[in-house]
Amino acid sequence: MAKLKDIAERVGVSISTVSRAISNDASRPVSEDTKQKIRQAALDLGYKLPEPSKSVHDNGMADKRVVCVVPQNLMDDHPYFSTVLAGFHKKMEELGQPPAIVRTCEEIGDADKISLMLRETGAQGIVAVSWYDKELFELIQQAGVAIMGVSLNDERLTVPVVDCDRILSARAAVRHLIDQGHTRIAYIGGPAYSKQMESEERYVGYKFAMLEANLELREEWLMNTGWNVDRSFSKMSELLGGLPKEQWPTAVFLRILPKG
Repeated sequence: MAKLKDIAERVGVSISTVSRAISNDASRPVSEDTKQKIRQAALDLGYKLPEPSKSVHDNGMADKRVVCVVPQNLMDDHPYFSTVLAGFHKKMEELGQPPAIVRTCEEIGDADKISLMLRETGAQGIVAVSWYDKELFELIQQAGVAIMGVSLNDERLTVPVVDCDRILSARAAVRHLIDQGHTRIAYIGGPAYSKQMESEERYVGYKFAMLEANLELREEWLMNTGWNVDRSFSKMSELLGGLPKEQWPTAVFLRILPKG
């Protein structure tokens, strides 16, 4: 089945524009010309457009307005999060609900913008995809709007979260490197929302696998780069330039965010 990003690429607009056009988002309307191009592209690609909204469906379930909030750099063709968004849209369709409205966290980055968005969209639920802001989450909850997270990693969270097992996945990845004969394995990543890398689940999984195999955790091989691509390159260059080759790590467990 075609995805929102396929339609966006066909028309030459952003995924959020496609979402607003298909969901008839009145708070940030798309021009009629662009909307028609998007609908035609959706039909050409075999994307099932939603039926005109009804206040109450045959199954007795009233329309629910849901807003997905996603970081901008995860919007366009991300190998993981584009699939998450596609699955969410598909489930809304299966439930007979109008498509979710998509916003980037940059668009609603303060209390005034959040309040305006809630008023304009009439949102009854927020799905926060890889986005967490303690103060703004509290504001959303105080407004009586339900909120849940997807791929949020922090022990302080007080909202329901749907997520993968990062510890198990990281442990399996490092075990694979160990099985390939690597014993000097570096780590490049960043902190959880608590700003402490030691509590980040991928780091915990990496450390677990290394200690399990009785392998050394050298401090200079543990690089907190804040998930930044350029900083990761610089840190790795510094490491290799500051050590004799026989002390270089032979493999790296790397987790960074795409530039955007």
